[in-house]
Amino acid sequence: QATITVDSIAGHTNATSGTVYGLSISSGKVGTNGVITTSITDAAVTPAKLFAGTGSTWVYTTFLPAATGYSGTSTIIARYIQIGKSVVMDLFLSGTSNATTCTFTLPVAPKSGGYYLTKTTDNGSLQTSPGLVSMAATSTTATCYKTMALGTFTASGTKEIEVFGLTYEAN
Repeated sequence: QATITVDSIAGHTNATSGTVYGLSISSGKVGTNGVITTSITDAAVTPAKLFAGTGSTWVYTTFLPAATGYSGTSTIIARYIQIGKSVVMDLFLSGTSNATTCTFTLPVAPKSGGYYLTKTTDNGSLQTSPGLVSMAATSTTATCYKTMALGTFTASGTKEIEVFGLTYEAN
């Protein structure tokens, strides 16, 4: 076992580059074979840069869904926001029912199907149990039911669907 004892070293300068676990480091920054090639600043980490290309501007966008099961002019208030693959939607549909069914179009197709609770009014009467909105994978058409047991609506009177904060994964 060798031992070196030195009182002083002349002509030595500190290295400005080297390799640590296979990553080249120069002037305190990881080189091109690593992940980071520049300093990370607050300006480099903004929502617009993190979610570039997803269509998100971090504000809700209104949309006009096509609705079936209504006659005449219906009141439709709808908005959504998409952040990455997450879609959050608010919807209010109200009008005169002319069918026992009800559908509306979604702003973005879901990745998978599912059921979501909704507030419903059938033939002018607010339902005492939640209704359902049913979505099928990759389809932009959602189907509404007046009860959780997939009850159908009355084909007359006022029909309303209200969903707020309905969140699903985009396809």
